Amino acid sequence: MAPIIGITAGRIRESAQIVRICLIEKYIEAIQIAGGIPVILPVGISKKELHSIQNNFDGFLITGGGDIAIDRFNGEQNPKISDVDPVRDEFEIELARNAFRTDKPLFGICRGHQVINVAMGGSLITDISSQYTNAIKHDWYPEIPRNYEAHSIQVAEKSLLRNILSGADFQVNSLHHQAIKQIGANLVATAFAPDGIIEAVENPTHRFFLGIQWHPEWMLSTPAMVNIFKSFVSASENNHERN
Repeated sequence: MAPIIGITAGRIRESAQIVRICLIEKYIEAIQIAGGIPVILPVGISKKELHSIQNNFDGFLITGGGDIAIDRFNGEQNPKISDVDPVRDEFEIELARNAFRTDKPLFGICRGHQVINVAMGGSLITDISSQYTNAIKHDWYPEIPRNYEAHSIQVAEKSLLRNILSGADFQVNSLHHQAIKQIGANLVATAFAPDGIIEAVENPTHRFFLGIQWHPEWMLSTPAMVNIFKSFVSASENNHERN
């Protein structure tokens, strides 16, 4: 059977006070193109429940979304912080830590990239434009197409990401206003924007433990971006921990 990939979702509260679990369909499409079976993991799963179901999954994808609560990393308050969901933070941080402990394949995109860093004890810049000197524009949303190639990245040699992408220089989209500040334990930075912002982190000894700041699910017409998902699903396919 194809590998089963657990994909984290967010939640939104509508004007009528109806709470919806939400996930952009592009994540589902990307996993399916890569040969995986996507299963949505809603906000609210407890640590105990996560530990009881984790072996039913071959890999986990932590998706984009709102900002992480600053008390998770002793962050600096900023008026641009928005859409904080402490319950989602709790779940995804535990998911990342557990994946690290069990060598379960883990892929984080945008917020997911930042969750991985915070889970490993790192910190974040809570608003690039006001806290990072000589920053280029990273928050190309909401009026710009989500596949807009906003800036280049430079990928480090001898890294998992370099091996996946088969190259060092790529153009990527950019849909974030926060970024990694202090890198977490057991992580190395393996891609950078022209202004020095960290665009990827990974653990070099793990089966697949990768976070990237851009959104490759919106760039599926680019073979290198599809290959990130294929490599993740392939690593998950080779995971033999599931009962």
